Amino acid sequence: MFGWFRKKASARAMGCTVSKGILAGTHRVGVAKRQAPIRPDDSGWTFEGAAEDRDALSTAAGWSVAHLDTVVEREPKVRALLESPEGTVFLLDHDGEFKQLAPSAAQVFLDRP
Repeated sequence: MFGWFRKKASARAMGCTVSKGILAGTHRVGVAKRQAPIRPDDSGWTFEGAAEDRDALSTAAGWSVAHLDTVVEREPKVRALLESPEGTVFLLDHDGEFKQLAPSAAQVFLDRP
């Protein structure tokens, strides 16, 4: 009876910032970073496409807002990252696995838009 409520209250029902290449299915998630949420329905996650054009990502037109579920559907390995704390950054390695960056290296990704 209240299944819809539980789903809506789940963390994955929250929003994230995602590059348009990921949403279009032309790029895999290459960078996953979690920052402080800016709204109550924001998860704080940002997902950037692997090898996505930096010029395309330098403007708002290269980004969109989506539910975390949408990103997990396109990149199931992201599910294992979702409980990570703010300030965490993961990069997709050449083996197709996400590797967490050390805090000093992560800061470079957290500082860029």
